[in-house]
Amino acid sequence: MAARGLASIQKWEPIKTGFKVRFKGVSEELRDIVIREPESQFPVVIIRSQKELVELPLKPGRYSIEVALLRDGRWTDSIKTPATVGNEEYTEVSLDQ
Repeated sequence: MAARGLASIQKWEPIKTGFKVRFKGVSEELRDIVIREPESQFPVVIIRSQKELVELPLKPGRYSIEVALLRDGRWTDSIKTPATVGNEEYTEVSLDQ
């Protein structure tokens, strides 16, 4: 299918910076991963995954990473940590969960 309108004339380039969030392993429970701007607490990325490694493209800057687990039908907050994306490449963040 061909792109139409504005999307057809945009020059799309991949984002070369962001986070590589690494967990201990594949999770049996669903993880809710939220990346927020620290000043406004505005969520810039919200993703749910069970993977060991999640790559999230973001522009350079300071962020807050929050992770919650779905256990017995309820979300439980488990990790909240500040992190910074550099100018050159993906920043790897290891979380014990």
